[in-house]
Amino acid sequence: MNLTTLKYFISVASLGSITEVAKEAYVSQSAVSKTIKQLEEEIGVELFDREGRTIKLNQQGKLFYSYVSDSLNLLDRGIKAVQGSNQSPLNVLFTVTSPLISKIILRMQEVLPNISLNIHQKNSFAKDLEQFDFIISTAKIPNFNSIPITTEKLLIGAKKGILPNKDFIELKELEKYIFVGLDKKRAATNYRSIFKCSQNQTQLSISIR
Repeated sequence: MNLTTLKYFISVASLGSITEVAKEAYVSQSAVSKTIKQLEEEIGVELFDREGRTIKLNQQGKLFYSYVSDSLNLLDRGIKAVQGSNQSPLNVLFTVTSPLISKIILRMQEVLPNISLNIHQKNSFAKDLEQFDFIISTAKIPNFNSIPITTEKLLIGAKKGILPNKDFIELKELEKYIFVGLDKKRAATNYRSIFKCSQNQTQLSISIR
């Protein structure tokens, strides 16, 4: 199986005619037919229903077509990317989930219109952080310069009478409380990162249920 085979497959599926594909590719009909037959033999599945001169995708063929089409489109994008820029792409890692991600990406594209971006998003840090040019995170990262890009309010919800009756509360006043979050995997990590970065360095007990 090679690129020519896959391109013939896509063309036959799109045009529904081996004759038309042969004309466009300036090859014989027998060459196209042989290529399609070899493809079916290689993957062990018939991809087309043949009735006389009519040829059309069957169910297996339609499924295979979706994967091949996506793969060829992705390959084409990769070729255009390396041909259109002499500069290496920037690798950006997001370790948080936030509505700001799209805004940050759009802003980077505005400032660096001729540089492609490789966007990565993970819930936990990758082992090799040196592969990334920028890392958007809630915590400071060793060997990286950290620059605050935004701030947000942290709201504490509690039953009436549990917390002091005032608009603002300091972290040190929360030491005796247990916090309950919705996400077992990420909430504790995110909250600890926030509290650790605070000036008070308050140690809090966080229970995720």
